[in-house]
Amino acid sequence: MNELELKLQGVMRMLADNRDGQVFLRWMFNECGVFQQSFPRDGTFSAWEAGRRAFGLEVLRLCAAAKCTDVLFMKEDSNG
Repeated sequence: MNELELKLQGVMRMLADNRDGQVFLRWMFNECGVFQQSFPRDGTFSAWEAGRRAFGLEVLRLCAAAKCTDVLFMKEDSNG
């Protein structure tokens, strides 16, 4: 594993360790369409969506490598 990979995993861990970071990561996954299905309107739009999703999936991979995905996918407490 290279130094950049380790640093990025550390960043994912830091973000996942606090509520604001968790909100940011969830927002980013949503904006990238990581967990959304869509029907491509045309080839150009399909390529755009694939690029967005690929970036989000790379961040998700870093979160998984940092072992912090469990925090991101737990149901949020509406009291906090």
